Amino acid sequence: DHWGFFRHPATGGTDPSTSVSDEAWKELLSLSKYPQVYVKMSALFRVSGEEEPYNDLKPRLDDLLKHFGSNRLMWGSDYPFAIVNGGYCASVQTLRSWQDSVGLSDKDFDQIAGKTAAELFVRS
Repeated sequence: DHWGFFRHPATGGTDPSTSVSDEAWKELLSLSKYPQVYVKMSALFRVSGEEEPYNDLKPRLDDLLKHFGSNRLMWGSDYPFAIVNGGYCASVQTLRSWQDSVGLSDKDFDQIAGKTAAELFVRS
């Protein structure tokens, strides 16, 4: 959840009290060897060290795609907190805006934005 909570505390943005745990990030990526593990990419505003459009998360999305593939990634808004942190639509638009710079195909976007969750939760 929340990209594996690699930023602590998960207040994000430019809060100077936050720090990145590279160890937590590596541990999250190491879980990709287990096919039943999925990552929810939620609350961009919590895990980024920047303001919108959270460009510091692009390399992390690239890591997630390489390790898990789009079929094991799910976008999440962190509703209702997203409403006071840029809005629900802004979160989706941010992911869409990263497509070219990360090499995210329309198919990958659709997978992350809803298809993975729909497939996973129908199975459960």
